[in-house]
Amino acid sequence: MKQNSRTRLLEVTARLLREQGYAATTLSQILEQSQTSRSSLYFLFPEGKSELARAAIREQHNQLMRGLQRLQVRYPYAGQGIPALFHYFGREMEGNDYLKGSALAAVTLGVPDQSVQGEVSRCYRELTQFLRAWLAHSGMPAAQAAGRAQLPVILLEGALLLCKAHRSSDPLKQAINQLGFEPFRAVHSACQASSTEG
Repeated sequence: MKQNSRTRLLEVTARLLREQGYAATTLSQILEQSQTSRSSLYFLFPEGKSELARAAIREQHNQLMRGLQRLQVRYPYAGQGIPALFHYFGREMEGNDYLKGSALAAVTLGVPDQSVQGEVSRCYRELTQFLRAWLAHSGMPAAQAAGRAQLPVILLEGALLLCKAHRSSDPLKQAINQLGFEPFRAVHSACQASSTEG
């Protein structure tokens, strides 16, 4: 029962954060929509809304990272895998009628307390580090990969915000064209050929 309550609380909190941000999300909403008692919430999350939000953000981020790892296995070349991530978010936005954007961006814009802001910052750093490694593995020089790793994050977050505003997935499609991975496709192919020969 405890695990079911925790799961419901995290799922509802994550959805509300994506739809309306941190400031607009109240404990009353979370309790009502998760069908959880206030005593259960504070038993599981003694710090209340702040701790619950951090846990929900972390769980959502972990799901994203697991999805990225699967994409990397399917598309070792980042120039294919990262656009596939954008396409995934486009389909998701279309499926939820453009109600849910990025939980990280929604929370950041909501000016939450410092502990929640810190969790968001850690998630962004982890995502950027993963992309940097993926780009380097794809043949991009390490120094350039370090400089370029934030670009997909910036484009994705901005595009998701515009998708919500315009109720269209077109901004994500346009963002893909700005990623600029094509020059590194030949480098990646050469690296793969060299590895196979060795």
